[in-house]
Amino acid sequence: MEIRDFYERIGWKLQNGIFEDAKLNENLSSFAQRYVSGVRMRVSDNLPKKGDLFLDIGSGPIQYKEYEILSKYFKERHCVDLSATALEQASIKLGTVHVKSYNVDFFDFESGLKFDAICAINCLYHVNIERQIDFVRKMLTHLTGNGVALIVYSNPMAPSAIITRLLLKVRRKFQFWTTNRSSENPIYFERHKRRIWRSLAKEFQVEIIPWRTLNPILELRLLPKNRFGSIFLEILFWFESKQFWLPFSEYYIVRITHRVK
Repeated sequence: MEIRDFYERIGWKLQNGIFEDAKLNENLSSFAQRYVSGVRMRVSDNLPKKGDLFLDIGSGPIQYKEYEILSKYFKERHCVDLSATALEQASIKLGTVHVKSYNVDFFDFESGLKFDAICAINCLYHVNIERQIDFVRKMLTHLTGNGVALIVYSNPMAPSAIITRLLLKVRRKFQFWTTNRSSENPIYFERHKRRIWRSLAKEFQVEIIPWRTLNPILELRLLPKNRFGSIFLEILFWFESKQFWLPFSEYYIVRITHRVK
């Protein structure tokens, strides 16, 4: 299913204050709330605390409160998304006075503006894998000289990614394991290995930071939904604050700035 169709028809349907996308792709269990909130806050922790323009690529409807505050220190937030429904919801949440919306594929985004911060959270791997680095290069043409670009991406060689692929293969063969992802409405999801970011290293300062160790599938299926599960996630959160944990993190933040000349 095309990305735009999925989110217009399914992903951004709102029921009881929760989007369908979150039900399919996030761990909403109470035992994980504190951990998941802390993980999301890592994005704002890596953004500048001062600036004029903030660009949110693949913003969706800003469905999590931790992402509402990303533009807290900026005068304007510009949101680019394929879904008109998402952008309507984002404008309601953030207020139209300080939000500019663009209902386009980012490859079609044309603007002479330069942004002090740019975020692309959990969206790059939905772009055709052959075009992902071109996508990033275009994104960086909109970055000011002192600006910061953040991309939340995923490592296909992380232990949890490998385990999940194996479990899904077993499930397809024996039909015994169900997941919280929508297997009936698959959307494009392809990831480069982590070394792909070396291709930008000559032109930009690239830092890769651990973000989240397990994907929501494993969190929901393998961890006890009680205090012991919460403690396990608290321990993981501590490890994720250490750079040596990067190989074990399925999701990570790529922080990109211009090299000082």
